[in-house]
Amino acid sequence: MQYNNRGLVDSIKKAYCWHKTPELKDTIHAMEKLDYSTDREKIKNLFDQLIQGTGYEPFTSINRFPKQQSWVYIGAPEYIEVLSELKMLLNQNDMIMPGTPLPSSIITLKLNGEDRTQTFNRHLTKLKLLVASNTKVYTRETFEAEYELKWQ
Repeated sequence: MQYNNRGLVDSIKKAYCWHKTPELKDTIHAMEKLDYSTDREKIKNLFDQLIQGTGYEPFTSINRFPKQQSWVYIGAPEYIEVLSELKMLLNQNDMIMPGTPLPSSIITLKLNGEDRTQTFNRHLTKLKLLVASNTKVYTRETFEAEYELKWQ
């Protein structure tokens, strides 16, 4: 048996884009518990693990979406936008070279750690709300219904 639209399935099955919902929530929670201003390396490590994915494809054109499991598709534009903002904030100091003239907006971010921390926390909350609102969170039934897939 296989899905009826192999091309579509092959285009969205990338392993780095799919996370089991409980594991993604755990990662977000672990990042929330850390302090952005003092634990940035730990947060970066968690974030890197998040965007590198699980290395596991939950489905293929010939392996049906898992039953009784919930998966989040972080390759969707909603997630990419938030994850890009988080990545920028986490890498910000890495991009600022000593002695390099800086635009005033970057100086403000660099000198005012509290603003950067608030911005980071706001984007992390956005990520959490995407998952909580079931944005691109799928079970077998919702996945097959949204993409109009039939198991044949």
